[in-house]
Amino acid sequence: MNTDEAYRVLGLGAGAGADDVKKAYRRKALESHPDRYTDPRDKAFHEKRFLEAREAYAHLRAEGFPELPAESEVAPDFGPKLAGRSFAPRETEDVPASEKLGLQVPWRMESILAWGLGLPAAALGLVYFVKLLVGLIRG
Repeated sequence: MNTDEAYRVLGLGAGAGADDVKKAYRRKALESHPDRYTDPRDKAFHEKRFLEAREAYAHLRAEGFPELPAESEVAPDFGPKLAGRSFAPRETEDVPASEKLGLQVPWRMESILAWGLGLPAAALGLVYFVKLLVGLIRG
């Protein structure tokens, strides 16, 4: 694949910058990702387009944009946050023993209301249902 063909596959002009190439590649990858399609014919067609876009981006990155790091050179940065939750360790003396064991329960007003009112109400509902069921069985 030559440079002009790579620009054409991504839908760009020959003078596009690195940011434009990245945006165009991401757009093409999202549009033509084969996992988005269930029909085998559509899936095959879009898989071909997806692979063309990936090849074009790799070519432009290797040939025309040396300031973009190669994917193998960039180590993924997972950092201390993963899935919106911080797994960064806190200082040992700041963590109480009950939290280390997973025994600490934060009792807020919502928790007290939910357990104090919800659990007895559920138990009464279950008792009522059982009485009703027994009454229907006995006739």
